[in-house]
Amino acid sequence: MKIRTGQIIQLTETLHRMETLTGDAGYAVGRSLLALDPEYTLAQKLRINLFQKYGEKKENGTYVVKARQEDFIKEMDELMNREVDVNIHQLLEEKYDPDAMYCETAQAIDYRVFDELMVERKDPEPSEVTS
Repeated sequence: MKIRTGQIIQLTETLHRMETLTGDAGYAVGRSLLALDPEYTLAQKLRINLFQKYGEKKENGTYVVKARQEDFIKEMDELMNREVDVNIHQLLEEKYDPDAMYCETAQAIDYRVFDELMVERKDPEPSEVTS
């Protein structure tokens, strides 16, 4: 599946918050985290490099980008929109039960991200057009 680097970061963080899921969903989470981890690690390293290149490090360890913000934003957008082929383990639509997806550590957005990227949906049958 081709997904953007920004989606890899978001999906990886979502799946870590949903690691306590069980059954088919839990299996999909575990397998997908294994597939996403190398790309996630690389993306985070590249993000940090951009902050180091364009930002000033504050005492608390964070960075503030003041100069050359346009260059920083351009490079960060390029990184976040880069498409990567990742073999995530999607949950078949017929095995997906949104009502059974409660996870104490998940946030509201996690359910949307899971639904969007982790559920393999069948393409709808083309409808017959009658005149």
